[in-house]
Amino acid sequence: DHYLFGQRKHHRMALVDGMAERTLTIGSASKVFSLTGWRVGWIFGPKDLVAAVGTVHAYNSYCAPTPLQDGVASALEEMSA
Repeated sequence: DHYLFGQRKHHRMALVDGMAERTLTIGSASKVFSLTGWRVGWIFGPKDLVAAVGTVHAYNSYCAPTPLQDGVASALEEMSA
């Protein structure tokens, strides 16, 4: 959630009073790093909500190849360094 459009300031929903415990933040390597077709994403938020998404994910999606997951993990680490 570091994207800006024009000169507008981004406001993270999870930082609004009372929203952290009910907000999920979802990201995609395809969008962040322009890696079209990689199908690697992430989600973070309250443990119970993330667990519920994990249950749905287990039955509704395919796994991205391990090398692509490793590549995105490295890119995210470099981004936060």
